Amino acid sequence: MNGTLMHIRRNVVVILTALSAIGALAKPSAQQPAATPAKPPTFPAINSEIGKPYPIDELEHTLTYTLESVAVASRFASAERNVVAGAGKRLLVLTSSVTNIQSFVYPLGSGDIAVNVFAPSGDRSLSGEHSFILPGLTSYPTNVKPKDKLRFVTVMEIHGQGPIKQLAVVKGSRSTRRAWYDVQKDLGTIASVFADGSELRDRAETTIGKTFDLGPFDMTVESAGPVASAGSYRSSASSQVYAVTLKVINTLRAPEKFGWQYGKPVLVDAAGQELRWSSDLIDTATGQTVSGELPAGTPYVVQYAFSAEPGRTLKTFTLAMNGGRTIVVNLR
Repeated sequence: MNGTLMHIRRNVVVILTALSAIGALAKPSAQQPAATPAKPPTFPAINSEIGKPYPIDELEHTLTYTLESVAVASRFASAERNVVAGAGKRLLVLTSSVTNIQSFVYPLGSGDIAVNVFAPSGDRSLSGEHSFILPGLTSYPTNVKPKDKLRFVTVMEIHGQGPIKQLAVVKGSRSTRRAWYDVQKDLGTIASVFADGSELRDRAETTIGKTFDLGPFDMTVESAGPVASAGSYRSSASSQVYAVTLKVINTLRAPEKFGWQYGKPVLVDAAGQELRWSSDLIDTATGQTVSGELPAGTPYVVQYAFSAEPGRTLKTFTLAMNGGRTIVVNLR
């Protein structure tokens, strides 16, 4: 009997100990100290200003650099290739000059003078291959003769919204001197339907008959509605063809690819229902599918063909370019 009681007592102790341990695990742990907020990035002091020269190369091979002007844009046309801002980005266009103050010829390539643009968060954009020699916007490399000045334009993608905190220009390694600028007040505004002052949004609205920019093109929706035919697509008693007719112009200098595969069109009726797109884009001059490149300056009239039952009232046409921006055209 005593042995049985001892056994029961031992079991009770074990159970109570286990419950105590479980309770300890269930108790909330002591509150952890709050994480220290990240410190805002520290930037070097501004040491340069627009219009004034600054030495940016190694001491024994000094070039004098002058930032002449800055501007923001959605696209830029050079002599050999076009530059278009992608989604979430805008273009910063810098006009600059360098003077060779040495007694020997100085060779320069497109990436020799690097531009760094910083957002307030510290995120950095770096210039690349899009640098062009003035006055003809021709490409590098080139040689700068002693005492000569070379003027050029640098075009780079930067963050689409928010201020530019600082801009740095350097030639050479990380140890060489940099010219630091505050350029925010000098940016100006962007001429684009997607612009909000000096910033770019990824989506914009317009109305039928108004010209808008979309990538390298200027476009105008001239009409939208039921048609007897669009290219090889024909209306019938049960299936109506609806065509959105656009005038398209490549406003830049180099040819640009254009066709059904470079954008996604959506046509919506008054009830909010999408019409079926034919996965085609038609050249109205030939009735054939648009393919290839559009040369600069030549207007084309094209049609996106959709189908649905007759009697639909159209509300909006949306065109989203691959890797780019989206325009919404109100049709009512």
